[in-house]
Amino acid sequence: MRIIEGRTAVITGGNRGIGMATAKEFRQLGACVIILGRNADSVAEAVETIGGEALGVRADVSRLADLDRAFAEIREKVGRVDILFANAGIGRFHPVLETTEEIFDEITDTNFKGVFFTIHRALPLIPDGGMSQFSAGAYSQSTMYQLFNTPVSSRHFLAEQATLQDLQAKVADVVRLSGTQFRHIAANCET
Repeated sequence: MRIIEGRTAVITGGNRGIGMATAKEFRQLGACVIILGRNADSVAEAVETIGGEALGVRADVSRLADLDRAFAEIREKVGRVDILFANAGIGRFHPVLETTEEIFDEITDTNFKGVFFTIHRALPLIPDGGMSQFSAGAYSQSTMYQLFNTPVSSRHFLAEQATLQDLQAKVADVVRLSGTQFRHIAANCET
């Protein structure tokens, strides 16, 4: 039996890019896949593409009401989250001195607050032995290359990435201290 066969995998940002590729792979490996995405039409198309037992939920991870509704629906339909891939993320690359409060809030609301509260809402549904994968979805190797090699660029996003990596470690520690067996898979963030 494959390690994820029969397990329920929730993937934020699962309607495109890395999230969609992961959803397809998990489905092929026998997981029940639930994707979350901001655009209802895109989520519906992705569910059709993934096939099998895939489910789609329209949710913007930067909005707590959307996360509450999404995880209530997940609880009702499947009752558990065995694998959480907090992948949703956005990239708005502006020089530091051109970054407005609105841009900063949009990015951190999705890429940090969204990840934190996705984990927060999913933890009660993750059984002993559940797995978790965290990813700052907006960061790819090419993006990181651009950030490091562009003068006065969006290097402030690196702080967000470091924060996510630290969050991942702290959540795993807290869960372990609670007595729950938790299988932790390393972050998908490149530094």
